[in-house]
Amino acid sequence: MSEKPKIKAILTMDGKEYKGEGDSVYDAISNIPLDWTQIKTKGTIKVSQGKKKAEKLFYAQMLKAIFASKMRRMAWAKNLNFLLNS
Repeated sequence: MSEKPKIKAILTMDGKEYKGEGDSVYDAISNIPLDWTQIKTKGTIKVSQGKKKAEKLFYAQMLKAIFASKMRRMAWAKNLNFLLNS
C-alpha cells in the first residue's frame, strides 16, 4: 500500500524561502518557522503534493493575519487545499 506524499508549503518573501511540511495544508503552513511579527512584506505561499501544485500571493496584512490567527490559517488552508486538488 503506497502512502500519500506529504504536503509541502513554501513561503517566498523578500527573496527568501521558508519551508514547512505536514500531512495537511494546515499542518504544512503551521510548520513554516515564522512568527507573525517577522512578516514585513507581501509573499507567495506555494503548496505541493507529489505532482500537484498551487500558489497564492498574499499582501503583508493578510500574511500577518494567517500566521497570527489559527482560524485565518485554517480558512486559507482550506482554500489552498481546494486549489491544490482542482
